[in-house]
Amino acid sequence: MSKAILSQEVRDQRELERVAEFKVAVIISAERLIGPLFPFFWLADVLYNPADKWLFLPLRLSVLFYCFGLSYFAKKENSIKVLQRYAFALLTYPSLLVTFMCLKGSGISSSYYAGLNLIAAGAIYFFPWSRSFAFSVVGLIFIPYLASPLYMDWKKDDFKLYIVNLFFIAGTVMISSVVRSIYESLKREEVKTKVDLKNEIEHRNQIIETKTNEAIKLSTLAKQFSPQVVHAITSGKLEIMNSLKRTKICTLFIDIVNSTDRITRIDQDSLDSVLRMFMEDTMRVLLKYDITIDKFLGDGVLAFSNAPISRDDYIIRVVDAAVEIRNRIILNREKYLEHWLNELQIRVGIASGFANVGFYGSEEYFRSYTAIGKVVNMASRLCNAAEPSEILISKDIAQDPEVASKYKIDNLGYKKLKGFEQDIINVYSVIDNIDSQVNNHDIPTCPEGHGILHFDTDEKGIYHLKCRSCNFVLTNVQTTQRKKSA
Repeated sequence: MSKAILSQEVRDQRELERVAEFKVAVIISAERLIGPLFPFFWLADVLYNPADKWLFLPLRLSVLFYCFGLSYFAKKENSIKVLQRYAFALLTYPSLLVTFMCLKGSGISSSYYAGLNLIAAGAIYFFPWSRSFAFSVVGLIFIPYLASPLYMDWKKDDFKLYIVNLFFIAGTVMISSVVRSIYESLKREEVKTKVDLKNEIEHRNQIIETKTNEAIKLSTLAKQFSPQVVHAITSGKLEIMNSLKRTKICTLFIDIVNSTDRITRIDQDSLDSVLRMFMEDTMRVLLKYDITIDKFLGDGVLAFSNAPISRDDYIIRVVDAAVEIRNRIILNREKYLEHWLNELQIRVGIASGFANVGFYGSEEYFRSYTAIGKVVNMASRLCNAAEPSEILISKDIAQDPEVASKYKIDNLGYKKLKGFEQDIINVYSVIDNIDSQVNNHDIPTCPEGHGILHFDTDEKGIYHLKCRSCNFVLTNVQTTQRKKSA
């Protein structure tokens, strides 16, 4: 924030405080100082000027009612201009009465003038006047007294006493003004400190909000994309948050066979263990091949490739991932048997085609990167039509050169799929992998067995791979690229 803006903000804040100070000053001066003290000093009249004590008593009592009346109205006012008028009026009447008492008594030599000094000191110190208004108030208090030689007879030595009183008046005004000036300087520093603190808190809150949004965004992205893609997005090399596009993708739909029946036969802990292992095996492979995880559907998963990053081999990546997921589940057969109490088998459907891809959902609350289109429904229907442990693919997948050269493909003929009753779809099955070993070129995993590591940032904003369960951090990240199959 520039100094000019900051200074203006300090001035504005101080102006707001002056309103509160004026109101408090008027009320306290009226109810606790001038109002009660003026009648109290009638005792001084009795001792100092007994001849006029009964004349001065109603005058002093009138000040009491006058002050409490002004205080009543000041409590309801929030305008600094009106409050200044109340303060001006609060000082005017008592000052004129003190001047009258001076003239009624012994004139210039009267000690009553000390009351003017008290009123002036309080007026200058307690009220946050503007500079021009402060001079007016001082003039209001003292001019009637200082002009008294013009309309009264001078006695012997009155001139000397008048000069002495002028020195005391000047001293009162000077000391009160200096004290007030010091107070104003301290108040400005206080206000500046408050404004700086407020701005610092707002700045920190903005940073916290930004970092929180970045963390939420990073957490959301890490659940859908591979670490390499997340890094590209968060570093600004890839922009996807505000872009919706129609692009060709390869969609993968995986479903656990007879999951509804098994859920009713096993306890909740066993179900949770199976689903956790299934998601771990699935995510491990999909993220390895840079395949975007659209969503988990309880006992199934929807994913697609070629978005947000376009790749020439996006079709073979999906087929490789599907085969590897199937092989992983077979490889972990005994672990699944322990909780599933049966063979855990999956169905897989793969289709390619155009879809609308991007972030859908509420701008304010939740947005998910997803694909919408006929190709998604096709993958789902192929999955439903597949037998246990079978991977069904559409014709364009089967005719992909990389898929055809790497896998044995069985043409199952034409079938009618639910949702596509008006079309007869030529369906193919991926029978075997020429190299049937499970591909173990994984992305880094947690040494404690918590699964794959995900991109995160430290307090300095530096990216690293971190375990979400035990907070293990991989300090030396080595990124390997999968070689394309010939």
